[in-house]
Amino acid sequence: MKSFYVEQIPIPNASTREREAISQLVKKCLDAKGINCEIWEKEIDERVAALYGL
Repeated sequence: MKSFYVEQIPIPNASTREREAISQLVKKCLDAKGINCEIWEKEIDERVAALYGL
């Protein structure tokens, strides 16, 4: 993939608080080795979608 295309992907600015919240959810999923993480994954998806205004 050419960097030109990657550079055009919009990356929203998340607050430190939001980045930390998402990071903690990801850590929970990693610590659980992906087992029974559906609730945390759903919350991650919702938070990321909100950042993109979806």
